[in-house]
Amino acid sequence: EPAGEGELGILVVRSDCVMTGYTGNPGATEAAIQDEWYLGLGDMAFWLGSRDGGARDYFWVSRTAGLMIRGGSNYSCQQVEAELTEFVSNSFALDAQDFELAVVGEKLVSEHEDACCVLIALLSERATALRPELERDFVDRARQAVSKGARPDRLAFGPIARNFKGAIIRAEVRKSFCD
Repeated sequence: EPAGEGELGILVVRSDCVMTGYTGNPGATEAAIQDEWYLGLGDMAFWLGSRDGGARDYFWVSRTAGLMIRGGSNYSCQQVEAELTEFVSNSFALDAQDFELAVVGEKLVSEHEDACCVLIALLSERATALRPELERDFVDRARQAVSKGARPDRLAFGPIARNFKGAIIRAEVRKSFCD
């Protein structure tokens, strides 16, 4: 169903050549493009009409899928979560039962690049006691220790919403960074 002007919707495109190498992974690109329709990557956008009645302008807003665009490359939020979880465990001496971590990419500074936004749920007294240190040091220390794609830009604390299968609900995580 088409979205109205200014209404957020999922970007769907049809063309013989659009997005043919978008993911850098032929299998994933093939899965995202069905019968020449670009459907599967979950790009959220809205459109506005031009003042002179000409072509519409489309504005990319976010992605429902667990991908971030950084430095012109796509990064899996799950991979970044795994790397940052290991970093927190090693650098702050926390065990897996002490915290959870979720990552989303958000266009906070640039319309072309996602900021790596990290939400940490503190699940134990031990982790809660380390919150001031995490708030003060996590971003700077991680940026020096993890891979380029996993370098965090923002940090927030709170519960991590999950669906009935246990998967992270990224739209809920995003709300922690949109204020």
